[in-house]
Amino acid sequence: MSENRQEERVGKAANREYEQKFVGNVQEFHGAQVGRTIVDGTHAAVEWTFDLTFKGGNRVKMQQVAVQTWKDGKIIREDFYHG
Repeated sequence: MSENRQEERVGKAANREYEQKFVGNVQEFHGAQVGRTIVDGTHAAVEWTFDLTFKGGNRVKMQQVAVQTWKDGKIIREDFYHG
């Protein structure tokens, strides 16, 4: 996994730790929406919008695109693009 093709994380343990830290910084989750989705067989791109409040009170709407590579029914690579 990577964020904007930087901070690349390899392996389930590293990715799980990163996601747990992110979720641990969220005070309140207000919702999420899936936007446009493109699937071509081995690749998918999903547009996401998240509405959440981080610990400390900063409420944000985050938008990102997740680009996934699939093999044998599992995601083997995922890159998140956001501003």
